[in-house]
Amino acid sequence: MESKFPLRSILDGIQPKLEAVSTAQAHEPIAVGKWSKIQILGHLIDSGINNLNRFIRAQLTEDMIFEPYAQEFWVKAQAYEKQDWDDVVALFLALNNQISVLIQNISEDKLTKTRTDHSMSPPFYFDKAADSPVTLEVLIWDYIGHLEHHIRQVFPDYHPVVLNH
Repeated sequence: MESKFPLRSILDGIQPKLEAVSTAQAHEPIAVGKWSKIQILGHLIDSGINNLNRFIRAQLTEDMIFEPYAQEFWVKAQAYEKQDWDDVVALFLALNNQISVLIQNISEDKLTKTRTDHSMSPPFYFDKAADSPVTLEVLIWDYIGHLEHHIRQVFPDYHPVVLNH
């Protein structure tokens, strides 16, 4: 079954690029004062952990109010800068493969149920006002757009799917 969400194809497309990065390259900051590639990928893991929980909870609740997470603290606490690149890549791919399976199996009625009570706020990776009602589908597209935003930081030549959508 082909999913309406392109997460699986995005992962398939970037996996060879991720695997071609050496651990030494992964630990170099992308710019002065910025995270390294491994920290960016770690941030995407942290985002995936949080959003996997959100995608499941949103199917059970009437609202979409979620605890925010402190991204700087999470990246520091997870100590990605001390880890091997291949291990972090494997975790990133496995986690997002699971997210892909999950979102592919959410029923259409749960995807499109409108929620006026939510904690989502910009940046949205598509045209959406912060005070607009949202759906689980909106949250999923936002997650994928966020992922692509950071993939483009790691690989400037990456051509996003959602951000061009």
